[in-house]
Amino acid sequence: MSVMIKPVAAGTLAASISVTCLMVAARPFGAIDAPWINDLALWLHAAGLILALSATTLSDQQVRVDVFYQRWSGRRQVVNLAGVILLLLPALALLLFVSVPYAWRSILIVESSAEEGGMPGLFLVKACLPLGLCLLAWAAWLRYGRLDRGAAKNGPNH
Repeated sequence: MSVMIKPVAAGTLAASISVTCLMVAARPFGAIDAPWINDLALWLHAAGLILALSATTLSDQQVRVDVFYQRWSGRRQVVNLAGVILLLLPALALLLFVSVPYAWRSILIVESSAEEGGMPGLFLVKACLPLGLCLLAWAAWLRYGRLDRGAAKNGPNH
């Protein structure tokens, strides 16, 4: 899954950065002053970050505070597992509980940008939130399974 999502997330974020740079470079000349391009940059950024969350979790490349973690070579799997079970999964459950009705209402009214001249299809971006959270939950589940198998094979201290 990570192999498929990483290039899409990277491409989406690169496109967002490119659009933003284009807007900044062209703005003094009055060449680009359309609300839809602001929407495009923001929506690409949101989609890229949502996709990158699950790929980062699955490949175990998320940011950690390594004050204690470096010295806990035998307990790292327990710490990771506890983090997934006690922090990530409850947070995802709460976010899904809130974001599914939020996205569903947007889909039902076929919501578009509130800006005059903005992009249509805001409901697609809002629908990406619960989908991205589901991808993140799936990545955490796959990561948990990998940790669980590793702990069973190597014993509790590895």
